[in-house]
Amino acid sequence: HEEGVILKIKLSHQELANLIGSTRETVTVVLGELQLEKLVKVQRRQLILKKMEALAQQIDAPPPSISSRREGK
Repeated sequence: HEEGVILKIKLSHQELANLIGSTRETVTVVLGELQLEKLVKVQRRQLILKKMEALAQQIDAPPPSISSRREGK
């Protein structure tokens, strides 16, 4: 997508919190901070990852290779 990587699974903040063992409030705050930093975009229960490299640095991990996932590697 021109804005970034769209996650195809649509989750509410509560559903996301349940999956990661957190609270809805924490998920809302963190997603808000990531949106302010323009790293993600949240719209209609859809999450768009706008800057994969910067997000990976936030969690201190190498960014996933999008091209290798498309090739099935």
